[in-house]
Amino acid sequence: MSQILKAAERKDRRKGGGTAGQHWYERTWLVETDGLMGVGAITAAFGVPQPFTIYATSTETDLTARVMKHTPKQLRNTDKLYEVVVRYESISGTGGSGGVDEKWEENPLLRPPRMSLNFEEAVVPVIGTLKDIVATPNSTGIYQDPVLDAAGQPFVPQPEVEDGNPIIVIERNEAAFYPAFAIEYNNSVNNDRFLGSEPRQLKVHIACPGGQTVVINNQELRYYPVRYTMKGKREGWDLRNANRGLIYVTTGAEVKSFINKDGQPYEDWLKKNGDQNPGVPNYIKHRHYREKPFANFNLPNQFI
Repeated sequence: MSQILKAAERKDRRKGGGTAGQHWYERTWLVETDGLMGVGAITAAFGVPQPFTIYATSTETDLTARVMKHTPKQLRNTDKLYEVVVRYESISGTGGSGGVDEKWEENPLLRPPRMSLNFEEAVVPVIGTLKDIVATPNSTGIYQDPVLDAAGQPFVPQPEVEDGNPIIVIERNEAAFYPAFAIEYNNSVNNDRFLGSEPRQLKVHIACPGGQTVVINNQELRYYPVRYTMKGKREGWDLRNANRGLIYVTTGAEVKSFINKDGQPYEDWLKKNGDQNPGVPNYIKHRHYREKPFANFNLPNQFI
């Protein structure tokens, strides 16, 4: 089965025009594959803006213009290179016969994504007191103070609180769906800023109930309703464990135990290198979830 290798915009092919309130733009992408592929798969290549995406480049943005049409073309003398012309049109002042709203109703691939935000309540252990809202998952001091007892030791068991994590759901009809891509991204976190979230604050699941078919102008159109479910955590998805134990490693690589005056072992805090660090609470961060660029989804980066 052929696969898409990469998609890159030909910036020298950008153009646009129109009148006040009615704008249009065209951008061209070069899509490289390892073999012959269908039109639907080419236009759905990751990196190519999908239907209803806002017109935005590194130098200009038009919030009224959305992707309305893809025109793919196989380049001559090869079955591995394709051009996709992406047409943006202003959505203001539409309606009536043949208007944009009617096109969305008729063609499921032109319907805007459906976006929702809810919160999931859960009881979680308290690791530390969070800093103010400006703290991000990559902040070295996201926990201002550890939660300890009067003797400076962690509570056993740890205290728990009720917390609410945001759940963002985006549903979009797509021209092609690749299970391998969904599996690759399953349980991964973002390594880029997405929907206002900092890197590693969102974890995603991608699901599709199966393809559907509609008939437009006596021709069958196959499309796939795809659901992106993103669960957020303000402190990010990295694990943070208390850096303490019964033994420590000296600078000379000698392994020793914490022993009290009665000759009994006890737990105490460690340095990052494993040496003893009595009475100084700290935490070790573990990046359990792999990170991926969520920009590859070609989803709107704001609610629409």
